[in-house]
Amino acid sequence: MAVEEPIMQRTLMFVALAAAAATASAASLPAILSGHDWAAINQAPARLMLALRGDRNLDCRLEHYAGGSTLDCVARQPMHVLGLDVEEFYLLHNANGERMLKLVSPSGVAAVRRAAQAHFPHAGLVSTGVLQWKADLGGKHELQVSQRNDLAGELAFVNWRPVAPGARKAGASIDTGVLEGTIRARGHDPLRVCAVNAESGPSRCVRVPIGSNHYRIDGLHAGSYFAIGYASNDRWHPAHAHQWSNCKPTRSNDCTNGILKALRVNPGEVVHAALNHAFTQLPGTLSQAPINT
Repeated sequence: MAVEEPIMQRTLMFVALAAAAATASAASLPAILSGHDWAAINQAPARLMLALRGDRNLDCRLEHYAGGSTLDCVARQPMHVLGLDVEEFYLLHNANGERMLKLVSPSGVAAVRRAAQAHFPHAGLVSTGVLQWKADLGGKHELQVSQRNDLAGELAFVNWRPVAPGARKAGASIDTGVLEGTIRARGHDPLRVCAVNAESGPSRCVRVPIGSNHYRIDGLHAGSYFAIGYASNDRWHPAHAHQWSNCKPTRSNDCTNGILKALRVNPGEVVHAALNHAFTQLPGTLSQAPINT
């Protein structure tokens, strides 16, 4: 007993220190999400997930994929950050050194832009495209505001400089682009996620296994694409089943009653698109679409 007791004491002390470290990191989450803790943004997503594992308001998933990893956290109750309701955030690390912390707010891009201007008044947001802005925060730190394809507003803190002109995120070939993102649709079958060219050009698809919450479609030529998921058969959950209808290059707003939005992909850039809906029918034009390997 005299031999085992010190071992038990050391074990309990280690557990207590680990719990204290996790609690301290979780307590500093508001500072991290507000863009005031770049050291935390630069730490590995797996470390942040470990620190947040005791937070009952967060449902977090860690995904490793070719070229990086992503920690995606969804809040059961909205968090209040920079005057915004935040329902989701994710920390992205790419192998080339990009570090991005992105907040997602249902308040929309206009509210996110106002919050960015109010809390970073000296940064100076500059338009970089339709409903997209960025600001230099000094050093190698950048602030980005954008609208997601489901109309949610996004606020991102980025420690990265693009290699390819016009790139929103690094990690793509210089000749082609990438469409990637989180999967919100849930079901009991594997998904086939496709980047459907809205301009009648070639489309590409990837197979996503059950339980995965991330997809990545490489090798996309310049163009506008819909990110669409399909179940492997017709047993998809009815709440996520929408029929393919009226997706035409000139009528993208009418595509499936407006639930989808075409996203522009350029060579050398990686565009993020959340996949919120899945379909039960795979159009014939996609049945022969190349599957990424």
